[in-house]
Amino acid sequence: MVLFHVHNQAVGTIWTIAHTRQRKFDIEDLRLLQSIGRFASAAYQSLVATETLVREIGAREEAETKLRRLTDSLEEEVHARTEELRLSEARWKRIFDNSAIGIAVTDLEGRFELANAAYQKLIGFTEQELAAKTYLDLTVDVFQTHNVALMTRLLSGKRDQFNIEKQYRRKDGQLIWVRNNVSLLPGADGTPRNIMAIVEDISERKAAEESLQQTQTRLSHAAEVATAAELSASIAHELNQPLAGIVANASTCLRMLNADTPNVEGARQTAQRTLRDCKRASEVITRLRALFTKMRGTAESVDLNEAAQEVITLLLARFKKNRVALRAELANGLPPITGNRVQLQQVIMNLLQNALDAMNGVDDRRRLVVIRTDQEQADGVRLSVQDSGVGFAPEAANKLFETFYTTKSEGMGVGLSVSRSIIEYHGGRLWAAPNDGPGATFSFSIPRQAEDMPAFKATPPRERSPLTEP
Repeated sequence: MVLFHVHNQAVGTIWTIAHTRQRKFDIEDLRLLQSIGRFASAAYQSLVATETLVREIGAREEAETKLRRLTDSLEEEVHARTEELRLSEARWKRIFDNSAIGIAVTDLEGRFELANAAYQKLIGFTEQELAAKTYLDLTVDVFQTHNVALMTRLLSGKRDQFNIEKQYRRKDGQLIWVRNNVSLLPGADGTPRNIMAIVEDISERKAAEESLQQTQTRLSHAAEVATAAELSASIAHELNQPLAGIVANASTCLRMLNADTPNVEGARQTAQRTLRDCKRASEVITRLRALFTKMRGTAESVDLNEAAQEVITLLLARFKKNRVALRAELANGLPPITGNRVQLQQVIMNLLQNALDAMNGVDDRRRLVVIRTDQEQADGVRLSVQDSGVGFAPEAANKLFETFYTTKSEGMGVGLSVSRSIIEYHGGRLWAAPNDGPGATFSFSIPRQAEDMPAFKATPPRERSPLTEP
């Protein structure tokens, strides 16, 4: 018996029987048997290898067939997706290029990357010229601080879009009003990659609003003049009688004392009547003060930045007409205060108008007014208006807030006096200081909650204008 092996494993046997009388195999027989075993082993191994190869070839052909089918499917899908993307890009490009609304795309730092034809026409710059600019290069100074604050909130993830109404400076220097809808554009991985602004020209609407505001201002001024005239007549009527009595009694008293024989008793009685008339005049003034006290309004929650921005918007055309630059530096995160919104805006308007008037006749330096807000350490807020105008003499510092004191040829001298009364009513103070250089700075500070203000009334939130939306 001979075993034959494949890869050192016995897989079969060969049986051999000797038919000689000795019943034995000699050496030659053994060699032959071993050769037969090796031959059988090689033949069996070859058969196994052939079968394995056939199976591998079959499996490979099957895999290749599947791979070809998968490749064909992927090519078809890629082709379909590519065509879909191409059509989508083509549609976007048609919308981008043919839109009547301006569309601009910037990187996350505000540098322009794309601008459609409507946007280029709106601002007068070509897309190539815009490549060297940022959105702040086009934005008028007074709107930049507010615009940066909104953009910071957008990039920090606190909001996904915002609207702002502001002014652009065109290539030819013309100022135009625009409404921007700004949002983030994500990249392929979903993270923000670009900023898109959809820009609408609202200059005509703003011109109409400005015309309406000017009309309202003229009507308001006319009403103020009429009210002042009526009030003056009323005050004159109220004071005329006691003042006339004072003058008459004083004259009579002098005649009695200057007589050859002085009538001391008559003069004494006349002096008493004079005191009586003085008391009557004092009572008239007391009643007038009580009247003005009743005119004070109730308190509400006021965003001083928002209130100031509304006044700025109202006066912007006036500043532009007088060729005076107005820059706003409004502090971020300014806490709300409790006060009368209209009265505080009256103070802000008085300070800005005085700063504008201080620029008259200034031609040797930049005509600039800066309005600032800050938070004070003692739980309060401060607003200041700095001008580069004519300033004031040191000896006039204590007179500026006196009633009827004025340095203007047409002024009545009541604006700063009324403003100080309003600020003091809010528990604050109003003061003025000369600048290190030209001009002066008028400031007021008020606590967030004055102790003697009327009880706070919860009022529904005010609708924010697009210009001041956070």
